[in-house]
Amino acid sequence: MINGLNKLKEELKGRKFPLAFLVEENFNHNVEFFARESGDKLIRVATKSIRSLEVLKLLREKLGAKFNGLMCYSASEALWLLEEGFKNILIAYPVVNKNEIQEVINHPNSDEVYFMVDSKEHVDILSNTQKEINICIDIDLSMKLPGLNFGVYRSSIKNLNDFKDLFSYCEKVEKLSVKAVMGYEAQIAGVRDVSSSFIENLVVPVLKKKSIKKLKKIRAEIITWLNEKKVKLDFVNAGGTGSIDSSVEEEFVTEITIGSGFYAPGLFDGYKNLKLKPSLFFALEVTRNPEPGIYTLYGGGYVASGSIGLEKVPKPIDLNVKLVSTEMCGEVQTPFKSSYEYKLGDPVIFRHAKAGELLEHFNSFWIREKNIEYKTYRGMNKKF
Repeated sequence: MINGLNKLKEELKGRKFPLAFLVEENFNHNVEFFARESGDKLIRVATKSIRSLEVLKLLREKLGAKFNGLMCYSASEALWLLEEGFKNILIAYPVVNKNEIQEVINHPNSDEVYFMVDSKEHVDILSNTQKEINICIDIDLSMKLPGLNFGVYRSSIKNLNDFKDLFSYCEKVEKLSVKAVMGYEAQIAGVRDVSSSFIENLVVPVLKKKSIKKLKKIRAEIITWLNEKKVKLDFVNAGGTGSIDSSVEEEFVTEITIGSGFYAPGLFDGYKNLKLKPSLFFALEVTRNPEPGIYTLYGGGYVASGSIGLEKVPKPIDLNVKLVSTEMCGEVQTPFKSSYEYKLGDPVIFRHAKAGELLEHFNSFWIREKNIEYKTYRGMNKKF
């Protein structure tokens, strides 16, 4: 998992904890993996999963011609990234605050930003402008089953007719131009192939296979209709890290969004198609030894968001470290059991379940090979 692990632990001793750090060797492996596996598709980097301006710039450099801009979280973040020199910025979620919209529009490079819509109300909010706005229509690619929405509750555009209706509505607004289409197949990109549940391991692959077939059909119908109307799109965006192998097979997709995969957090261990190396870690120090075989770490309560489950708890990379089930990772302390004898001040290394969320807890993180620190969004007083 980490080359020279024992040497790394010695390097960590004496540093200030809790500590987040990046193993650039593994990070580079992941960048090369996605550059190769994306085939003829370009890559849009999801900033939510990165949360470091310096890493975003590093990815732009390393991906080279493969890099096709950023997918950010909010209008405020888009404005900041414009000021930092980035271009081709897709705001992943609809912006409904008119003041934030106007701030972006007032920027001289606002034509580099794409606003997301999936309803006529979104269009109405964007319509009162004296400057042309790029629009991306977000289509729903979840699969409806009895008692189950296999996917996420995101867009209201469920089929070609819904899309036609919204597209026609956009055409009536002089300053709005539909320049892109996005569809996020969360049930493919965000659902692991292998979990701790026997039932899920049987059902999920079947659902994924059926869902991929359906979502390809919906996307193809929409893009074919646009082509017949001779509508020129700047890009057709698909998926995420976990769906790269299916997205790359779609004829009409021009780019794939990748974010978490560059750090390869704990949840990505459950994907059969991803040959990644974990690159982002955090370390805690042993501060107590309350009884034989029990040790207490300082801090560590970095549990991931989303549905509740043990898979959202940070993973210790040492097999001899067993978390205590009645406490797990706590905000102020994390106890663990071990047959190995730890000393006060010894570091214990973990992986977060997700990616960028970890960096919300740190102002900076250490780059091991360069022995320097990169600032996080938080460290730059940025909170989106």
